[in-house]
Amino acid sequence: MLGNHEAKALNAARKSASRAAAALIAEARKSSAKKAKKKLNLSPERRAQLAAAIRARWAAKRAAEANAKTASTAQDFSSEPSPQTPEGGDKRVV
Repeated sequence: MLGNHEAKALNAARKSASRAAAALIAEARKSSAKKAKKKLNLSPERRAQLAAAIRARWAAKRAAEANAKTASTAQDFSSEPSPQTPEGGDKRVV
């Protein structure tokens, strides 16, 4: 039978091996999960064309957001109730 000291040493060795294996598995998963980005080999003309298309897309998005914002503020002003006199405040009984 193993002594107390030997059992602790054996458990420590098992834990160490288990941690090392877990680290290796985690590293393998990390490298397989990450795909290397492929560099696009674009000509300068194609790069400029794509840049112009992206700029146009962002400009259209900004314009749509601005239109939605102004439309919503116009609705906010038109949907407010007209000011009413408080009950009993302006009525005079003569």
